Amino acid sequence: MSKTPTREKLSKEETEKLIDEMFQPTAENVNRNMAMSRALFIVDVGEGKYISAAAEEWADGLKKYAEYCIESKQKDWNKRIDDIVQNYAGTMRDSEFALAVYPYEAACPIMEKLAYAPWEEVRKLLSEQGHSGYTLFVTSNVISEFSPWGKEFVENVRKDEETNQKKLREEKNRANGGSNRQKR
Repeated sequence: MSKTPTREKLSKEETEKLIDEMFQPTAENVNRNMAMSRALFIVDVGEGKYISAAAEEWADGLKKYAEYCIESKQKDWNKRIDDIVQNYAGTMRDSEFALAVYPYEAACPIMEKLAYAPWEEVRKLLSEQGHSGYTLFVTSNVISEFSPWGKEFVENVRKDEETNQKKLREEKNRANGGSNRQKR
């Protein structure tokens, strides 16, 4: 006779934490929620578009950052966020959806800091966000399109990158015994 496998029971706290995480308005949860809504035909807003409470809450969270956009671009920001939710959420894999929305999610706190904080704080935030070259590039595109400080942001990122590259060259030069030529 085979035994039925048993699962370890979660504590009440673990269960509550898991449920809380599932309903956080993150890109992954929004995309999963929208995919389920499409599959189950839960909320159809017409013209083949679907929306859910989680997606709306997530979008509203990003729309709050419109105040940090160029005034003439604030409506465009909100429309872009709505378009992402209505046209992409639930139609692609979680990883693809996360890539599509990441630049906007990353840009929000950066645009807020650009409005009132010195560059050192923005630099610290960028470091905490852990950008690769690609994610910094796409996030910079969003910031330069929507933020009144977009040009300043891009210039400061370039200066920081040039400084970092110079430091790397100097370290490499020291490691090679002070010679600019590489050893063969």
